Amino acid sequence: MQRDDHLPEGPDVTGRPLTARSVLASVLLGSDPPRLPVRLLVSTTALFGIAEGTTRMALSRMAAAGELETGDGTYALTGRLLKRRRRQEASRAARTTPWPTDSDGRGPWRQAVVVADRRPAAERRALRDQMGAARLAEQREGVWLRP
Repeated sequence: MQRDDHLPEGPDVTGRPLTARSVLASVLLGSDPPRLPVRLLVSTTALFGIAEGTTRMALSRMAAAGELETGDGTYALTGRLLKRRRRQEASRAARTTPWPTDSDGRGPWRQAVVVADRRPAAERRALRDQMGAARLAEQREGVWLRP
């Protein structure tokens, strides 16, 4: 018996096949720009065992529902799916805050190194609590840091 004999065949290991709409929405949500030619959408859904007719029907229904717009042999996200894509893009945008710097241009990192042989569990727990209260994080055993 092979190790993966218990898994269902196909790309969806949950046993539930993906729908044409789900594959189409996922592909377009992940595309930049969110517009793709019909032939590429059809070939992509074929990778998931979805027939061309099923894909074209899903595209028509999504366009009728206001989720896609069509033109020049392409389909593009519109409506609520386009809003969803914008939310996803915004959630991936890095939000950074400048670090305060010392006169030498480096940030004021704090480091505490605890050197001890063996300590009882209660002492180790108390140390973790105190360091956490001081907003330090344990990099590894006995080394605590914070910016």
